[in-house]
Amino acid sequence: MMKYKLIPDLEDIGAAYDVAIENYPENLEPDSVEGRRELISSALNYIKDNGVVPSQQSVKLIQNELIRIDRDNYDSLFGLAENEKETADLVEQLWNIEPIDFTYYITLRRDTSQGKLAKCIDKEILPMIRNLTIEGVLCLEDFATIKKMENLVFLNLKNTVVFDEKMRLFASIPEAAFKGMNIVSVILPKSTRNIGREAFECCGKLQSVNFPKTVESIESFAFHRTGLTSVIIPDTVKTIGHSVFADSPNLISAVVGDGLEDLGKFAFSKCESLKFVQLGQNLKVIDYGDFECCSNISFIVLPNKLSAIGDNAFANCTGLSFLVFPKSLEYIGNYSFDGCSGLVNLYIGDNISYIGHCAFGHCANLEEVTLSENVASIQHNAFKESLNLRTIYCKSKNPPSVLEKHWHGSNKRSMNLYVPKGFSNRYKIQEGWRFFNIYEEDI
Repeated sequence: MMKYKLIPDLEDIGAAYDVAIENYPENLEPDSVEGRRELISSALNYIKDNGVVPSQQSVKLIQNELIRIDRDNYDSLFGLAENEKETADLVEQLWNIEPIDFTYYITLRRDTSQGKLAKCIDKEILPMIRNLTIEGVLCLEDFATIKKMENLVFLNLKNTVVFDEKMRLFASIPEAAFKGMNIVSVILPKSTRNIGREAFECCGKLQSVNFPKTVESIESFAFHRTGLTSVIIPDTVKTIGHSVFADSPNLISAVVGDGLEDLGKFAFSKCESLKFVQLGQNLKVIDYGDFECCSNISFIVLPNKLSAIGDNAFANCTGLSFLVFPKSLEYIGNYSFDGCSGLVNLYIGDNISYIGHCAFGHCANLEEVTLSENVASIQHNAFKESLNLRTIYCKSKNPPSVLEKHWHGSNKRSMNLYVPKGFSNRYKIQEGWRFFNIYEEDI
């Protein structure tokens, strides 16, 4: 494995000049601008190929040594000394000081000491690395070394295995491993089982990350505030923590695998660009604030096994205009659809028994609601200030329990309530259902 360095030895520069002379084209005049450019370019390429990283620290040394060799050893064949400013400008230009690409292949035995990555790469080079591929055993200490690579763009860890401090199989991405880095793309180890808390939090430039089919859990805030544009959670993932993908402004699509039963609180909260969502078929709970303030979601297909929608789950999803509740759904939490101004018609499904406080409050364009016969409890202000609500169909013969302020901010004088034939009197005397326009109808 080549050892890289920032400053070349004088012997390196001398050898580079000699090789440039040997390869110099016969048809090109040495003492000319083109000739000096050819010589300097060839010499610098030789220095780079022999492990010297372009850096500002080495520019002056290379300039002076090339001038000295040309003058003292070759009788100013190329006139570098006589054209010193031109020579300096050519070296500065051709040395091409910018972040570079490294590929490292590391193979460590379990009985070797940890932190080998730091021993393979000079610490002064770390901020210059853009691309990095690692193979073999990766220790927890090595993640601290990777984090020092300030300009790292692409990281490939596919063929690594992560071990802890005692060289025991860890198989996890450690807590805050890449937090705040400028990394754009990551390939995780194919043996990864867990992605630690805050592992990629605040990686604002992160656009893509693969999830190997070995991943079983993603801990809280793992991808919070990243630049991800799409997410595919594999079926192997059984649990995810709090705010895993929340506050990611570029996230457009999310596919949730069939392994999850509970989405975890605030999973995609405040992902303002999120448009397409595919939920796993085994999902039973959409948790607290999971899609809160995802204003670009226009519709979402809820899975057939879903039993509960938690508090604030879709609050302020102003673009949501189409919503079908599955027959499995029993519970709609507080503020779950509050501020969903795109909703116009709602059928609150067959097995839903509980509608939470302000569940459909401030739905400015909601016009019509149908309540199934199983709705037994409607909490305080469930439809608060849904000012355009004009028609309610209630299929139950027994009026659901509801507080008087249930219709706060609505104009009950212009609202029509339709109830099963022969049961209007029950509604007329029931607190919370004292509408002025009650009609009997086969619903």
